Amino acid sequence: MIKPVNMLEKDTLNMFKKLMPHVFGVIFILSLFQTISVQADELSAGDRNDFQRIISAQIKAFQIGDNIGAYSFAAPNVQRLFPDAQSFVAMVKRNYSPVFQPLSFRFVKVSAALGKPIQHMSVVDIKGILWNVLYAFERQSDSNWKISGVVLYRHQGSEA
Repeated sequence: MIKPVNMLEKDTLNMFKKLMPHVFGVIFILSLFQTISVQADELSAGDRNDFQRIISAQIKAFQIGDNIGAYSFAAPNVQRLFPDAQSFVAMVKRNYSPVFQPLSFRFVKVSAALGKPIQHMSVVDIKGILWNVLYAFERQSDSNWKISGVVLYRHQGSEA
């Protein structure tokens, strides 16, 4: 016998699906409190170059289907939420499609927020829509940088 779906369960599932992108934004903001404080003017030119190199390499990995490579740039806080490359890439594809498959992107500036360096980017998605993207970084114990969170929001103003 087929059990009918409870409307409350269906409504809860739909609400959860709608809230997921916002949940990741909250997780990103909370993760900002976990590391040693950094100011934008304390970052070297090498650090800034590392941010751009890491983001470019991760986007390239997404484009060529190198899930493990893309996942390797994620900080431990992200890897705890997504314990394997496939679940991580599926989440990025679903919630961050402009950086998963950008038509083009450019780096804008580096700032700091709540003690973490933030690389600002402009991304044009495959539909021609312009997005602002903020990548937060955290330095690991081996002195390498990893991506600890991403915030994506549609650019207000004229399109790309």
